[in-house]
Amino acid sequence: MNDDWITLFNAGEYIAALLRIEQRWFVERDDFHKGLIRVCAGLNQVRLGLDDGPMFLLTTAQTLLAPFGPAHQGVDLAALNDYVADCLALVAALPGQPRVLPPFQLAAGNNAAHPMHGRLASRPNDDGL
Repeated sequence: MNDDWITLFNAGEYIAALLRIEQRWFVERDDFHKGLIRVCAGLNQVRLGLDDGPMFLLTTAQTLLAPFGPAHQGVDLAALNDYVADCLALVAALPGQPRVLPPFQLAAGNNAAHPMHGRLASRPNDDGL
């Protein structure tokens, strides 16, 4: 899969990333891409202050992505799962409020299999969202 969606994801452009992943999902129709789509949609909804939608989307994304192990197709799923868990906790702690997501940089490529790669963020969220 082309890594351009990861660049968009890391920039906090979750809907644009979702649209890129969706193009691949229309061909593959697999749970890996479906899970990534749900992560992107859920994170966008977390920022908007929604509760039930992102809880469903992020929880089901974890379930869909779990069988693919800690890394798949160059995506650090272990780090992504940890980040999704942090975001779910944020929703529970601040119900009904717009939220600032913790910074996160998803690893891509060959380094994605390294257990620490992708777990540390290197950029603050510039737009305050």
